[in-house]
Amino acid sequence: MHARVVTVTGPVNRTAVIASEVMIRLSIDLRIAQVRPRVEKSVQRWLLLAMVIFTLFLVHQMARFPFSADTADVTAAGFRLHFSKHFARKKVIILRY
Repeated sequence: MHARVVTVTGPVNRTAVIASEVMIRLSIDLRIAQVRPRVEKSVQRWLLLAMVIFTLFLVHQMARFPFSADTADVTAAGFRLHFSKHFARKKVIILRY
């Protein structure tokens, strides 16, 4: 007798393809789940470091250039906005004293 060759039919072939795709997706999801905590931890560290550096920079700037009511009056005293009668035409004149 002749040996029969078993061939894969359409539905069986589709099922095998779907199963292999599912396995690939599961392995990708597993790898993402393994990597995600480390990435999030490193991102949080960098964000914390950036916030600390920015806060130190702001404190340094505030110490160098204090802003108080006295300095506000001095800086604003040099400039006056003069709204002319042509204000509706958007003419603004800046006068320096």
